[in-house]
Amino acid sequence: MFELSIAVRARSTRHIWLLNWLSPSLPRATQTFLNTAIDTYAIMIYAMVRDYKLPFVLHAVVEIPASINFMLYPSRQLGEYTPQAHAIIRQYAILLLTSVLISLIFATRPTDDLSRAVAGALAIYHIGPTLRCLAQLRQRPAPFRGFVLSEAFLYLIVHILCGTLLFLCYLGR
Repeated sequence: MFELSIAVRARSTRHIWLLNWLSPSLPRATQTFLNTAIDTYAIMIYAMVRDYKLPFVLHAVVEIPASINFMLYPSRQLGEYTPQAHAIIRQYAILLLTSVLISLIFATRPTDDLSRAVAGALAIYHIGPTLRCLAQLRQRPAPFRGFVLSEAFLYLIVHILCGTLLFLCYLGR
């Protein structure tokens, strides 16, 4: 913890400089408050990464909106209107919500071999959405195949990040 407090103090100097540079009109109390908030979040993120909590929390944050979207708007997931498939998509939404609940359970308990195994299973899940995003990016018309910030590209980045962090948790590094 001592090393972390030194790192936070070093970051504090940079944050105060950055806040002064960005908005010199901010009162000193506001700058101190923002600096303290940034340091607090830095400590929380460091602790979550160190204890392998961040991959589980990130999975939950990413998949909660997806499961709600699949549950409420199943026809948006299909190219054409097929009411027979709505039940399958809603079932997938429930499975996603279940994976979120499992990840939140493992985010609140100490890291052990079981939580690493669950992280590995969740990492394998993220391969599917990653491949789907890659397929969507390849199917775009030729003028849009370059580096275009699209919904599929953002999903690709998020699923690669989630999958990688969960896989690193599985490896125990």
